[in-house]
Amino acid sequence: MKGKIDMSKIDQYITKRKKQSIVFAKKYKEENQQLQIAVKVRNLRDKLGMTQHEFAKLVDKP
Repeated sequence: MKGKIDMSKIDQYITKRKKQSIVFAKKYKEENQQLQIAVKVRNLRDKLGMTQHEFAKLVDKP
């Protein structure tokens, strides 16, 4: 399938880079944590049936 990314190669690359660079490993971990939080916020917002704007007002983050 054209355009399909082989995730195993990406995973291998990330694993290799994390072993080669402490900075990369740290930044990767930080970004992964931020992504997990963003997904949880999105899921909560969807569960509440709110738009981004409504949710931002709710949490006082316009």
